[in-house]
Amino acid sequence: MGRRWLLLLCAGLLLGATACSRRPATPAKVEAAIPAQPASAPAVPPPAPPLAALAPPTPQEVRQTLARLYEGNLLPESAASPAFLLGDFNGDGSPDLVVLARPAPGRLARLNSDLANWILEDPQTIFVPDPRRGVQPLPPKPRPARVRPGEALLVVVHGEGAAGWRDPQARQTYLLCDAVGPALARQAKGDLGAPRPGAPPRPRLLGDVILERLDGRPGFLFWTGGHYAWHPE
Repeated sequence: MGRRWLLLLCAGLLLGATACSRRPATPAKVEAAIPAQPASAPAVPPPAPPLAALAPPTPQEVRQTLARLYEGNLLPESAASPAFLLGDFNGDGSPDLVVLARPAPGRLARLNSDLANWILEDPQTIFVPDPRRGVQPLPPKPRPARVRPGEALLVVVHGEGAAGWRDPQARQTYLLCDAVGPALARQAKGDLGAPRPGAPPRPRLLGDVILERLDGRPGFLFWTGGHYAWHPE
């Protein structure tokens, strides 16, 4: 009797194992891959229009620009011809504005202030390395530039984006003293032609230049990357 009971128990266990082995396997859980979203490209500002396509500034726009940047300390030289120049003088692709101006009465102290929002400099004192030489010693630091009463001045307003100098965010401006002479004109750097025989070697030019004569010498003002300097030709 005991042996029969043992055989029945073994047969039951064998049948149970066979049934378990035939049970369909539970399918593995599959997660669908979610495609990565492409990163949005950064907004590219529209290119500045060609200078020839820009409307020339009106006398009112020039006055408003000087009032915005110089807070009534400068007056436009409206009688000059030309009274302004348009160009890309710092070579960043945005239109810049050059304006002839004079100090407003009683405003010399503010124009010459070290806390002013504009950069006052004399282009004739800016050191420009000789492109033919390697390491060169720096000359002594020149005295700070100072505006004199009634002096003719050049204002350079660097543009911002496609709107250029008209953009309200265009606030970088240079006030140049000892920098106004006859035959004032804009010239693209690629249209300068060959230098005169015996003229100093030209520096590397980043943008348009301002042609004129200073102290009877022909030459041009140009952007060095941080200053406006005078190059005699």
